[in-house]
Amino acid sequence: MPVPVWLGIEGVQKGSMATLCWATTPEQMEVEIVCALAEGCEGIYVYTGRGMDGHFYSAAARAVRRAALLEQFADGPVEDGVSLAITGSDVDPEKVAYVAYGRLFEADGQWLLVLASMDFKRTFPITVKIPNLPEGRYTAGDFVEGTPFGTMRSYGAQQLADGVNVELAPGEVHTFLIKRM
Repeated sequence: MPVPVWLGIEGVQKGSMATLCWATTPEQMEVEIVCALAEGCEGIYVYTGRGMDGHFYSAAARAVRRAALLEQFADGPVEDGVSLAITGSDVDPEKVAYVAYGRLFEADGQWLLVLASMDFKRTFPITVKIPNLPEGRYTAGDFVEGTPFGTMRSYGAQQLADGVNVELAPGEVHTFLIKRM
């Protein structure tokens, strides 16, 4: 089955959901582009139709920078590389995927964690567990926005396996690059 190309058209939907994603806000556009690429889309096409403003262009520029990072990790996600849990919430553990998206990729001794909020109305505290990393100390941050992963500058492999608390704002997406120190 062919992998679709992401096509973003603000507020207008044509075609089938198997080949088309659409967004009405800049945040939703960025989340859909990045998550679609992380799921294996072969490219993106953003139709810059009516109503595009600086916020949409900024989101598209961030998505393109994140796409360049993802391209370096194109071999595919690490199986069972990351697990997500929502702490202090009434969300059923089986429905976490409706609220948060997480995929881990590995290439050349580095890891890329794609983390996104799929809820565009609420902020959620997420516990991110990354098991099976080799022993050592790691730094992690989103270099597109310059934001750190969690609250510490570095983590041990066991700390990452036990879980790091991250707060995801509505429609927020991150590409955290995890490197060994």
